[in-house]
Amino acid sequence: MTLTPATAEHWLQRYGDAWERADPAAAAGLFTEDCQYFETPFSPPACGREGVLRYWSAVPEGQTDVSFRFRLLAVQSSTVFAHWSA
Repeated sequence: MTLTPATAEHWLQRYGDAWERADPAAAAGLFTEDCQYFETPFSPPACGREGVLRYWSAVPEGQTDVSFRFRLLAVQSSTVFAHWSA
């Protein structure tokens, strides 16, 4: 798959939808089996899709009425730059 602004926006929309719906399985499904998901740049990563699922399983307990917004800034090679808020 080629990464384009359209595919990046689609991914971000799906990420936001999963967050707003409090759907850990949908969030985890957006990541690869070998991903490293960092909550912050300084925290240890959740590793792989299963790690993301475990991380996101706790999210609905602490967050309600989430509204996700983003602005795509740039796509360069395999990197996406975006500003988002939730």
